[in-house]
Amino acid sequence: MNKKISIGIATSLILVAVTITFTATMIFSMRLFDSKVSSATERAQMYEKISEIDNIVRQNYYGTIDDAVISDSLSRGMVAGLDDPYSSYLTSEEIAARNAEMQGSTVSTGLSLEKNTNGYAVINNVAPESPAAKMEMQVGDIITKVNEEDVLAIGYEKAASSILNCTEGTQITLTYNRAGEEHSVDIIPTAVEVTTVIHSQIDDIYFIRVDRITDLTLNQFKSAIVAAQEAENVKGIVIDLRDLFGGYDISIVAGMLDRMLPTGTIVSGVYKDGENKVLYTSDEESVNMPVAVLVNEFTSGFSELFAAVMGEADNCTLVGTTTDGMGTLQQLIKLTDGSGVNVTVAELRTPSGESYNETGVAPDYTVNVPESFIRLATPTEQDDPQYAKAAEIIRAAAQ
Repeated sequence: MNKKISIGIATSLILVAVTITFTATMIFSMRLFDSKVSSATERAQMYEKISEIDNIVRQNYYGTIDDAVISDSLSRGMVAGLDDPYSSYLTSEEIAARNAEMQGSTVSTGLSLEKNTNGYAVINNVAPESPAAKMEMQVGDIITKVNEEDVLAIGYEKAASSILNCTEGTQITLTYNRAGEEHSVDIIPTAVEVTTVIHSQIDDIYFIRVDRITDLTLNQFKSAIVAAQEAENVKGIVIDLRDLFGGYDISIVAGMLDRMLPTGTIVSGVYKDGENKVLYTSDEESVNMPVAVLVNEFTSGFSELFAAVMGEADNCTLVGTTTDGMGTLQQLIKLTDGSGVNVTVAELRTPSGESYNETGVAPDYTVNVPESFIRLATPTEQDDPQYAKAAEIIRAAAQ
């Protein structure tokens, strides 16, 4: 039996519904307005405070004020206020230096260094055809003086900076110890194309070490993979990412992963609005032999991405210690004066949807090294316990 209601009751119900809808809309709008007003008020207070400080400084500071330096400092401080270690303000000069670093061609002596237990700089790689190579410097040489200044007296960081951050054509005098004998050479840095990927066959293992991530790295890495696949009597590949910062361009590491993995998602990112976007995918070309990736606590940034994604592949094992934990994506946004803000825009996710941000990538096999350990360009199973474990795993997987 159908029930009917009067026009008056129906009208009342409609009015009630309209009232409820209007009230809900007004509540939402007022809250949104309040949040906007609050944000605008806070910004106004912040700018007012900066203006007040500016007036005080200009009226009372007895020294010379450099407005360009103050502007950069304010910009740097504002981004630092995000409390994000990976977001930063960059001057135009800093952006230019970063771009030059990424190009892979740099003014260099050709040396890569590590600090030994005594505080001196020990050479762990000499770039082929570099000024240092032409002076017959070798891996394992211990640099004790730079321009006649003792490394311990000036500190390792300053000594290394003098060697690595050099000016083309400016002579550097290095004193080094080799097998207990002291030697001295004068090196003139030149512009060289940096070899970022070192690779060679070590018995039945093909070893690939990535030293830097630049625009040259992807092609050098692909060449190393081809060499590994064409080598005879090789049971697998060890890829060394220890002490490696992953650079500033995620596409380079994504390209390296594309070369390693079959068809599928490589990496996605979760953005501010919560959207999960697939950033890179892989084609069908892949590496089918056993792979081990070496990592440590200084494996950082996009090199961690490589390890995290490879760690989910069926043919790969991670060996070493837990990585740094930088699992976010930054975007450099240029300002009108040529400076820029490098701001974190997303948290990275592996193909399975896992995040390693802040926690780092944990290896499948944790292997520590002694404090006296020096990582060499060509490791040995006797001196490098992490490489030895990786080789053992590959041989077992190849049986």
